[in-house]
Amino acid sequence: MPTQTRDAVDTAPAELLTDEVKSQLQEAIKTVSEKQLREFVAELARKEPAAERELVKMLLVPRSKRKRADEVQSRWMACANCRVEYDVGEDRKAGECQYHPGELEPDYEAFVDDDYDETTIESEELMQEFPENYNWTCCGEDGTVEGCIAGKHVHGGESKKRKR
Repeated sequence: MPTQTRDAVDTAPAELLTDEVKSQLQEAIKTVSEKQLREFVAELARKEPAAERELVKMLLVPRSKRKRADEVQSRWMACANCRVEYDVGEDRKAGECQYHPGELEPDYEAFVDDDYDETTIESEELMQEFPENYNWTCCGEDGTVEGCIAGKHVHGGESKKRKR
């Protein structure tokens, strides 16, 4: 089978979008960088009104109960406590957010057989690699235990970078 040029794929009629091509597209979406994917989505929204309408439905919600079309906000936000991304358009539920209000501190005795200095032991990398060797200041549990406080998600956080 001859290889198609980019132009041939660009102008391909819908019936040429075979299951194989669709499968390859899904794989490409999984492997493309976030930055590049964001650029593609923004361009698609600018060029295709139908795509723009779908993206508005997926990414925006009314800012208030009055649901004025011109008062919208991002649908997806990070919780200020647990930093998990959540849908602000859904009703909040008790217990959906679990977090530790304290900090992780190293259990230095857990590292006694290792050759790490204090700076390395307190690094984010080691906390992620060996959470069982750290304890929460709020409850004393080790870093593998889910949050000791449960509540509803709260606006205003940054995306989760590590498990809290």
